[in-house]
Amino acid sequence: MALTFTSKVSASITMLDANANQVLELIGKERGERGVITADEAPACIAKLKAAITAHGEEPIPYERQEPERAATFVSLKARLWPFIDMLERAHAKDADVLWGV
Repeated sequence: MALTFTSKVSASITMLDANANQVLELIGKERGERGVITADEAPACIAKLKAAITAHGEEPIPYERQEPERAATFVSLKARLWPFIDMLERAHAKDADVLWGV
């Protein structure tokens, strides 16, 4: 399954459940049928996501030697988080919320 994040000020972002759950866990939000990240919460969420990127550093590509075809589809945490960070930054700048499940 997938979860779609929406905001009035940016394009929607759809993530697979595992990735969406990871993002929500990183920012301290509970996964519910519906949810919101308010414009006021956005800066703290952005800081948490950027800290997670820094903590992960340059992730080595898993199974690069054993399974090169599978390694070619690897997406780093940084690559998964930047579009969401951009959404949060735009939402905060325009005093808009980010929603899911609506």
